Amino acid sequence: MNGLQPITWGFVVMLLLVTIVPGYLLIFLFNEQLFLEVDTMKLLFLSVSITMPLWSFNTFVCFFNKEDQMSVMERLQFNGFLGAFFTFLPLYTPALVKLFSDIDIDSAIYISGGTELFSLLVCIYSIFAGNKK
Repeated sequence: MNGLQPITWGFVVMLLLVTIVPGYLLIFLFNEQLFLEVDTMKLLFLSVSITMPLWSFNTFVCFFNKEDQMSVMERLQFNGFLGAFFTFLPLYTPALVKLFSDIDIDSAIYISGGTELFSLLVCIYSIFAGNKK
């Protein structure tokens, strides 16, 4: 454990905050009965299946960033971290809105889609602005 770099710990924490926690939160907020009835492993798989496609897509988009000074492992960790960063807003915004107003799951999907589009545009702009150097 002493040989792990701080970026590895940051990557693991960020991955947990982007894959498991928002899935649990969304399931709890939008279907509390399902949250209470399903066992832990099924709930874990369900929460990861809700959040992982969005994180994977954002990480894939971040790979278009041309950073030549990094090794392959550093590039994987950096782009995974960056993908997680751009996934925070689309996953937590519907949960935050649900806490303060009564919205249904369709509205939450629209909110998440809109914030994902915004995050994607920011990511693409930062990639093109960084590649012009």
